[in-house]
Amino acid sequence: MTLAAISAFVTVIDMELFLAAKGTMTWVRSRLMPAGERGATAVEYGIVACFICAVIVIAVFFLGQSTNHNLDCSGQTIAAQSAPVC
Repeated sequence: MTLAAISAFVTVIDMELFLAAKGTMTWVRSRLMPAGERGATAVEYGIVACFICAVIVIAVFFLGQSTNHNLDCSGQTIAAQSAPVC
């Protein structure tokens, strides 16, 4: 066998391996993310974002009330210049 024949043989094998790997990656990609479910995934992310926003709003509301009560109590104590009133 000549060097040119070996080189051509290796090139053919490399091309076959490349095409096999490309086909495998295409198959894996199609299994992980079917084309028909891309819109559903976007909707799911939107729902998760809405839940996260709702949790943040609820947390700010309750922490705001608690902080407001503590600041009112501190203000009354300072105004009375005595022991804590609350």
